[in-house]
Amino acid sequence: MPQLRVSDFTYRYIKDQKMAGESFDDVLTRLLDIEPDLGELTAYMADEQADIFNECVMTVEEAVDVTREMEETQYDVSLNMDATDSGETLISFVVSEKPTTSNVEVYYRTLQDELRQVGAVAHQNAIETIDPITAGEELPDRHEEIITDCREIVKALENRLQSDRRTLEEASLPEELAYQRDRIDKISSESLSEIDDISRFAEEWSMMVSLLTERLESIADTVSVIESYEAVADRIEKTLLDSERVTPDELAITSAERALQIYAHRHSDVRFDSSDSALHRI
Repeated sequence: MPQLRVSDFTYRYIKDQKMAGESFDDVLTRLLDIEPDLGELTAYMADEQADIFNECVMTVEEAVDVTREMEETQYDVSLNMDATDSGETLISFVVSEKPTTSNVEVYYRTLQDELRQVGAVAHQNAIETIDPITAGEELPDRHEEIITDCREIVKALENRLQSDRRTLEEASLPEELAYQRDRIDKISSESLSEIDDISRFAEEWSMMVSLLTERLESIADTVSVIESYEAVADRIEKTLLDSERVTPDELAITSAERALQIYAHRHSDVRFDSSDSALHRI
């Protein structure tokens, strides 16, 4: 991924503009009022994912007369390639970004008029770690800066969890998908301010980042479904007009099974059958 060099003044200015949970890329996008485009889909992909994605998009646009339509949720961005004449989605690329993984899934419309997944490219994200520098090492002037960055990382994860937890707790969900509070919800970057011992600080910081990341990963799929539920529910309802059953493959989204579970919980005229992971009309 390209690296952008900026002056100390510019860096401090961008840092001062950051809102809770924002990355530097988010800040620049907001300040410059950049409209979403394909770059938004590839910005956080691994090089292999970006190359495959761009090649697929180019191949489709060269072969068929299509227009692009983009849909975005908190974790997923979908690029639909719609037939210019009918408006029907022929190919759909779903890009999901989670705390530790990113995934690109490709769906196409079959002769049976169903969107089916035909491939996926996954990438394990490396969470950048910062090792606190002790006073006895060569860069003592960076000690406080690095400690501050460590606290900000925990604070950003903490804010993300608070936002996602609120999303889940305010939603109508089946019991198995409902958010369950525990000790992880009590993690606070403020407690790091009280630790003077560097070794203990590093240990506590690593533990906090690990626990918060694991929790975010565990609820990411459900949060994603809730964020895009209105569109998903509309797709389910249209399918039910012509069928007594809806399968995950017919939704062409990530976490389709969770979407069907939530829909069944909110509608009394259908049920979710875990044996075939499908929604059935009652």
